[in-house]
Amino acid sequence: MLLVCASLTDLIYAKRRTRGLMAEIWEYDDEDRPHIRFTTVENLKERGVLTEEIWEEA
Repeated sequence: MLLVCASLTDLIYAKRRTRGLMAEIWEYDDEDRPHIRFTTVENLKERGVLTEEIWEEA
């Protein structure tokens, strides 16, 4: 899942909250654990969607 955040502050909050929620449901090495990545609108505009280095894993 790829999520785009409006600002860096939103990205930081979203990653922290997502990690917490995921930790309640799945073990870290669980095969069913979804992969959720985040970036900001600014990074997306500058580098494009498919650039690997803009996405941060939760």
